Amino acid sequence: KVDLDGSSAAAVLKITSFMQSKDILPCAQVGVDLAANISDGNLIIDVIGNGGGYVSSGYELNHYLYSNLPNSPLKETFQACEWYDLPKNDALDWLVSLVLQKLPGLEVAPDPRQATLDL
Repeated sequence: KVDLDGSSAAAVLKITSFMQSKDILPCAQVGVDLAANISDGNLIIDVIGNGGGYVSSGYELNHYLYSNLPNSPLKETFQACEWYDLPKNDALDWLVSLVLQKLPGLEVAPDPRQATLDL
C-alpha cells in the first residue's frame, strides 16, 4: 500500500515477469482483492525491472484488470489497446492507413464535413 496524496492510497502489484497466464492471473486476483479492501480499488501495476515473457500473458492481465477493478472506467480490453494491439481486419486497416496519412487541416477545407467524409 502506498499513500498517493495524503487522502488516498493504492495497492501495488509488482509484476517481475509475464510468465504463463495460469501463473500471473492468480496474482492479479490477489491484487484486485487487496486494492478493493485497502484502497477503494486503486491499484498501481509496477513493471520496473520486468524481464518480459509471454505477450499473451500481458494481454490477459490487461483484460483481467480492466474488467475486474471496481473503479476502472475501461471495462473492455479494446478500450485500452492501441491500434497495433488489435487483430488485423479491413476496418482497422483503414484506420491505420488514416493515421499514417498527412491529413489536411480542416480549417482550410471549403467544406470540413465533406473533407472528413472524403477520407
